[in-house]
Amino acid sequence: MVKRPMEIKKPKGTWLSRPLPEAGQKKPYFIITAMLYLCNAIHTGETYKQKILALIKKNPEIPIFRLGFLDHWEDEPIWCK
Repeated sequence: MVKRPMEIKKPKGTWLSRPLPEAGQKKPYFIITAMLYLCNAIHTGETYKQKILALIKKNPEIPIFRLGFLDHWEDEPIWCK
């Protein structure tokens, strides 16, 4: 049995604007985004977000779509604020 974050029904902060398909909820993108949501809740999210963005930029050869990153993921409210 694999543990994974649950979809947030009524987020108190910025979250994803569109629900992920069930298969997408099993990918690292969902976990990374859930961690960003939690970091934002304790006001350390900006540092975490910048590190993730820098890691992706530094490694363009990694196909992030295989990690579950959607088309235009960087336009999601949680990632662009």
